[in-house]
Amino acid sequence: MTSGDHWTAFWTRSGRDSDGQDAQSRVMRTENKQPISVDRWNSTVAYILDKFPINRDARLLDICAGNGLFSRQFAEQGATVHAIDISPDLLAAIPVDRYPKLSTQCADMRDLSFPQDEYSHIFLYAGIQYLTYAEAIELLRKCQKWLLPGGRMMIGDVPDQERLWHFYNNAERRNTYFTHAVKGEDIIGTWFEKSWLENLAEHAGFSSVVTQNQPPDQIYAHYRYDAFLTK
Repeated sequence: MTSGDHWTAFWTRSGRDSDGQDAQSRVMRTENKQPISVDRWNSTVAYILDKFPINRDARLLDICAGNGLFSRQFAEQGATVHAIDISPDLLAAIPVDRYPKLSTQCADMRDLSFPQDEYSHIFLYAGIQYLTYAEAIELLRKCQKWLLPGGRMMIGDVPDQERLWHFYNNAERRNTYFTHAVKGEDIIGTWFEKSWLENLAEHAGFSSVVTQNQPPDQIYAHYRYDAFLTK
């Protein structure tokens, strides 16, 4: 089983088994295994909409959309949103009847195919970690083609290779790290250096890329960062 196949099985199973849990816990957006507060969530949404503004004319592709926590926010801005996820159970939780401009598709992000210049925005949040380096290269090349000239992409919540030990920050976690590492695994997935992602964006044909640490009030700010790309 490849890394990608492992995560496909993981999220397909998790989406099914988490039915009945709160929306944040279903996509494991938790702090110390507890769902984040409404205030914390509202702060996250406000930050993203400020850094990645969406208007009514936007045509947005949300990759690894899960149960649509972000897709719904974009739809409420008036955008046309196409939400993709590997889990049919998570996608089924999106109330598409309330959002006439929001559609869903159950698919593996590694297999996606769209026409050139199809979208003005592409959003990939807490998802790139489920790709190998080779798969990330291929996906970024494709996303660049799917975007309109001047289109924007946000790759959010990226595990920062340079801050790996900020996550594995106690003896128990470090033991977990090495137990999985000896088998070529990581419980988070793939970690990316900022410079690696910046150079990949240039290679893929993006005109600019900005990587930055998350604001300190974000729940994973101590070991994750965000990247903003422009075609």
